[in-house]
Amino acid sequence: KSIVIDVICDKLSISADRFIFTPGNHDVNTAKANELEDETIERRYMIGEEQVSQFIKDPNLLGKRSQRIEDVKKFENGFYTDIMGEKYHYGILASNFIYTIKGKSIGITSLNTVWRYNDESKCSNKIVLGIDQIIDSQQTIKDCRIKLAITHYDYLELPDFEKDRVKEMIAQNFDVFFAGHTHSSTVDFISTSSGNSFLHVKTAGSLIANKYISSDYQNAFHIISYYTDHIEVILYKQENGQFFKQDKSFGNTGDGTGIYYEQIPTKKKSAELAMMREQQE
Repeated sequence: KSIVIDVICDKLSISADRFIFTPGNHDVNTAKANELEDETIERRYMIGEEQVSQFIKDPNLLGKRSQRIEDVKKFENGFYTDIMGEKYHYGILASNFIYTIKGKSIGITSLNTVWRYNDESKCSNKIVLGIDQIIDSQQTIKDCRIKLAITHYDYLELPDFEKDRVKEMIAQNFDVFFAGHTHSSTVDFISTSSGNSFLHVKTAGSLIANKYISSDYQNAFHIISYYTDHIEVILYKQENGQFFKQDKSFGNTGDGTGIYYEQIPTKKKSAELAMMREQQE
């Protein structure tokens, strides 16, 4: 906390409750995972959407086999309970946060994509979400004006049996989806045939020896301005130590300002955009 969270909050002049984190693969205590048990669970449960849902909904299954994320979730619970109170809603997998900023209600869901992770496991489906995390989160943040989701692994890295469904559910339930893990920064706007859409953000980040000299490990951050009718995003990349500079080559406006601009489409327009993209692919 004192090394990362307090420093960032101090630099940005924000209170600690405005700092949201989500579990990553390096937060998993793989010593508490059982490789043989993982292989059995994968063969029986990590094979389809319904089977994963069955596993998550059974407290005897999930509770006894989520020890690998107990440490990070315990830290999360202690951190947010003290500073957020009832605005923080803890979950064994996903947790939710509710804010009111300038009269606007904002709901944030921290989705857990590392609850099955084990770096020693030979299982192919070590990265699984489970749509129940999204379904359950809506009971808490459904009335919020703006809804954001953050997680470690991108939905594109999920198993084939849930990837497309998760994409659609993100579009239905969230305005912006943030993912990490990658060492590259990308932003795009996703529209689906159902007329739903979301801003898709992946940001480079690595605290391993702060290797900013190598382009493969340069840290970066986005600043996102979310308006009622459009979104603007700018990217800052690490250049030297703690010095970051705006990347003017970033963006889609083509005017050298380094701005990614997206008009928020209507449901009809979103469906049309999705159809156009499918035809191009």
